[in-house]
Amino acid sequence: MIKKIFDDPPKINSTVLSKTFWRCNNKRFEMVYPNVYLDCWCEADLLGIRRSGYTDEIEIKISKSDYKADFKKTCWWKIKDSDEYSAIHGKQREEVNKHRCLEIKECLPNRFWFLVSPDLVEKIEVPDYAGLLTVRPYEDYWVIHYIKEAPLLHKNKITAMAAQKLDRKLAYRFMDNYLRD
Repeated sequence: MIKKIFDDPPKINSTVLSKTFWRCNNKRFEMVYPNVYLDCWCEADLLGIRRSGYTDEIEIKISKSDYKADFKKTCWWKIKDSDEYSAIHGKQREEVNKHRCLEIKECLPNRFWFLVSPDLVEKIEVPDYAGLLTVRPYEDYWVIHYIKEAPLLHKNKITAMAAQKLDRKLAYRFMDNYLRD
């Protein structure tokens, strides 16, 4: 007997992609933060911190226009004034194109991924500095499918102070939602 995968396949949207990523990767990461903005970097759909201290940024895209718009994003990044740079401790910052920072490996995430709907995979060209993920059906739910591995951009780990800021933001968001009910 052949098992039916879905009676009616659920429509792919950013929530389905986020939840699928978390369900399939929660053991790989110490923590995954949804829709987070870091004052030292920029907005990320998902930001995962690995047990090693390395970070992965996952940008979720459900349309080609959404994908193209991501390349126009800017962020505030420290101006390099010495051999050592840190977005967290930097005082002089400038607004720069996010993908230019990723390309030259001067960025917060150690790895950068696009997580896209299955119909978008063949329609986009992924830069060398980025990985590509999508979802595929498995039995009666979605699973993550790795299409292109994201390269390691640098070996700088997230600082304890930056991780604590993320925890605080997540706690505030949780309490705001909790107290609304």
